[in-house]
Amino acid sequence: MFGKSRQRPAQQVDQHHGSDAPYDTIEGDEDAAWDEDAVLDEAYAASTAPASAAPASAAPAGGAPADDAEREKRRTSMGEPYRTLIGHFRHELGHYFWDLLVRDGGKLDQCRAIFGDERADYGEALQAHYANGAPANWQDSFISSYATAHAWEDFAETWAHYLHMVDGLETAASFGIKVRPKVRKAADLEVEVDFDPYRAVDAQELVDAWVPLTVALNSVNRSMGQPDLYPFVLSGPVVQKMQFIHDLVAEAPRRAAAQAQAAA
Repeated sequence: MFGKSRQRPAQQVDQHHGSDAPYDTIEGDEDAAWDEDAVLDEAYAASTAPASAAPASAAPAGGAPADDAEREKRRTSMGEPYRTLIGHFRHELGHYFWDLLVRDGGKLDQCRAIFGDERADYGEALQAHYANGAPANWQDSFISSYATAHAWEDFAETWAHYLHMVDGLETAASFGIKVRPKVRKAADLEVEVDFDPYRAVDAQELVDAWVPLTVALNSVNRSMGQPDLYPFVLSGPVVQKMQFIHDLVAEAPRRAAAQAQAAA
């Protein structure tokens, strides 16, 4: 379970850009090459730390996320609708790629305009979040309550959900899944996942396919007495944040190719 959850996010990164790795290095640091094992080892280090020592950035599955019982205990104690091992790894990759594509990619101003200013004191922000919880109506602008804690966490949470969505749609496409509800006025819930989500035109194309699919899958889960598979709302501001991430991912190979050409 741990190995599969660890490998899948890294495989997604490879699939976004191919084996030639457009995310080869962090700008100005030739030693900081994209190394999926090293990045995932860092996430694993956070996951195996004692609860009192685990960095808060390990959320949404921080502190022994590989322990099913402990993870579920923390999920219920913090009132979270969803907490998984693969979500933890995707979240941690979000922090890594923030450094790579935002900080070192010259996108700080654009990112701050959408996610907020990451220069706000991180420790104080987390203390305030754990003491007071998320603000009222947080669902209007954030993908999760934890995303409200700090701009870094908002980016990492949104990144993780972007990967959830792309991977889920790819799986649906692989099975040829179509959703055609036999109810009146269900046109908005009809979808056939017949495109490659890794080559989507924009985030809205992904969302337009993902929402009907999750409505159907949530309904199946409810019929089995299980929690919703995807208990989240993709509001307009959240889709805007996903578009920023979509653009980052799409632009990275072009930027890497231009850098390689300039260095040749």
